[in-house]
Amino acid sequence: MKYLIYLSFCFFVFAGCSKKDPLDLMPTSAIIEGYDSEMISTFSDKTIEVKVKHTLLDTSYSNNLAAFDIHAIIKDDDSLTFNWFFDNRSVINPAYRKAWKSEQWVKGSSISIDVSKLSGTIPVTVDIKFNKDGTVKKRTAKAILKQSFEKYDLFDYNFGMSRAEILKILRDSKGLSSMDVLEVSPKAITAMIKGFGTWDYGMHFGFIDNKLTSISEFGHRTGSVDEPSPYEFNNLLKRFNSPQTFKEVYNPVTKKNESTPSIPYSWGYNGIKFTVDYRDFEVQLNKTMKFRAITYEKLL
Repeated sequence: MKYLIYLSFCFFVFAGCSKKDPLDLMPTSAIIEGYDSEMISTFSDKTIEVKVKHTLLDTSYSNNLAAFDIHAIIKDDDSLTFNWFFDNRSVINPAYRKAWKSEQWVKGSSISIDVSKLSGTIPVTVDIKFNKDGTVKKRTAKAILKQSFEKYDLFDYNFGMSRAEILKILRDSKGLSSMDVLEVSPKAITAMIKGFGTWDYGMHFGFIDNKLTSISEFGHRTGSVDEPSPYEFNNLLKRFNSPQTFKEVYNPVTKKNESTPSIPYSWGYNGIKFTVDYRDFEVQLNKTMKFRAITYEKLL
């Protein structure tokens, strides 16, 4: 009987231990890899190099997000509140997440800030409040912002580039295969570029004496010969300050909707000559198709 009572006592002792929070079983001096002694993940400085690209038409930025995240291991009956500050200003709507990992609750938060037009060293602070007892732990780091600059006439190209330079950009930087790039002649290269959804678009590069003199953009739907509607084409025209945009107008004589204005027509803007027209483009070897296109040339 005493033996049975002893076994019953041991069973309840071990059963009670198995229900304890994992953090209660961990020595207070234990440090998990990637966490400090307060069970908060490492929070350190980051260097972000923003790439700035200037063209005759606009300025664009890439690698322009400063992303920071932090997480902490908490007990079953606790929760956390994160308050972020970037450049000493409160960050609104940071991201949150909570996961059960390796027999422990891990809760985290992250921010992603557009730093396109910032420079220098920016302080980043996060206050982590353990809601059960109200304790607040502060972590600080720095966003070290640098900028690198590239300058082009248009998109990723400069007028005067050789055929070899254009082919290298298309194949290396744009990742186009030999199936996507058609060397039409010594005076022309056509590239088919995958767009969003069912839309692709083509780029035609014109050369004189092995120097780039013109770039044309034209579009079509995958698997068909349909071109962008006038309304879709207008997005390009508005971006480039066109004095005219396309409209569908009913012609009572032909009894059909016709687009206006008549083309071709041209205008100049920021050192670029724009021409809108219908042109034949070689989209496959020995196969041409006519598209509404916009052509860019450098104003002399």
